[in-house]
Amino acid sequence: MPSECRSPLSAEDRVFVTDLIRRAGDGVLEEWKAARIGAPQYEVQTKEDGSPVTSVDIAVNTCIAEALAERFPDDGLYSEELPSAKPLGSGQRFWVLDPLDGTQRFVNGEDGFGVLLGLVTGEQVVFGAAYFPAQDIFLVGERRGKAFLNDAPLSLAAAETLTPHSVYVRNDTLQDPSLHFPRSEGTAHGILALCAGEVTGLVVRISQHQEWDYCAFTAILEAAGARVTDECGREIPFYGAPTTLQYLVAAPPNLHPRLLEQLSVAERDDL
Repeated sequence: MPSECRSPLSAEDRVFVTDLIRRAGDGVLEEWKAARIGAPQYEVQTKEDGSPVTSVDIAVNTCIAEALAERFPDDGLYSEELPSAKPLGSGQRFWVLDPLDGTQRFVNGEDGFGVLLGLVTGEQVVFGAAYFPAQDIFLVGERRGKAFLNDAPLSLAAAETLTPHSVYVRNDTLQDPSLHFPRSEGTAHGILALCAGEVTGLVVRISQHQEWDYCAFTAILEAAGARVTDECGREIPFYGAPTTLQYLVAAPPNLHPRLLEQLSVAERDDL
């Protein structure tokens, strides 16, 4: 089991980090707006896995990495776009960064893109921030603390049972398909729907996801009152390494066991 975490950040450090993410996201927003009214000023390349990466991804990654290294010189960094300057040590506190979540949407001119940053200590995510500037959504949460949406307290909507269309499902089919939310546009979209009370549960079967895709969100959802686990109900650890996670399951604690029961019996039996 992961060890108990220490207090994640001082009040001053929280302000520093949230301001950093906001400035980075606002910069991305300006690039997005410029591309919508004229030729994009950024370059787009294709990574080995077939996904796009832009010069905006790299610039944001570099900016945040340098700022974190200056403010927290003893912390490590696990990031999507740039290799770590030094290997992560066992038990080391480290940040998990996705500088531009939803790069394809950004390139397509859609508004579902954001900057994600989580803080891990003792294999537990203890702080998360997510900023979707084109949608004016800023989420922040601390383990054993509170979650906020645009500075307003965030708590998951209460529910007594799973009802039709109440579960956001990504890359999978529940035993009762009537529970499926009618749209499935991406993991971030599902998490935002859970935070907004549009759904009461979330099931994501991990495909090409890595820790940076769900680290920040895990802290935010837990702070908002969700139980977030793998397919067997185990707490999700973070190692700063390629993920072995098969499912991410999130729901209010009273509904979480029922949501686990909805996963494919065959998949659970194979574990």
